[in-house]
Amino acid sequence: MSGIASQRKPVEEIIKKHNQFFYSLAEITNIHVYGLSLSEVDIPYLKHILLIVKSAKWEFSDYKAFNSAKIKCFCKNNDIHGYDMKPSITSSGSISSSSSIGSFFIGSERVGVFLATSGSSR
Repeated sequence: MSGIASQRKPVEEIIKKHNQFFYSLAEITNIHVYGLSLSEVDIPYLKHILLIVKSAKWEFSDYKAFNSAKIKCFCKNNDIHGYDMKPSITSSGSISSSSSIGSFFIGSERVGVFLATSGSSR
């Protein structure tokens, strides 16, 4: 394997390996997506979360609006309505004890971070 194909991450394997974590999100009501560019490798993670967490409110952090078109397209293609886009991550809110923070790592590389809460996180 060479080129781009050799750089692909084993996304399906990672999802299967951490499936217990994903299913622990079933009662989540808010999902805050930080640090994902919504590249091709990010989409399977988010789609898997969508299968489990059907009615959550979504919020995307979009640093300097670099990914607004991708976020809008992802939400439209996956029937996510009423989502929010924030220009950057802020630390003004508090995180409740009913929150789950997910980080996806492959080796020592963090793929992205999301925060899922079952109540208000603000």
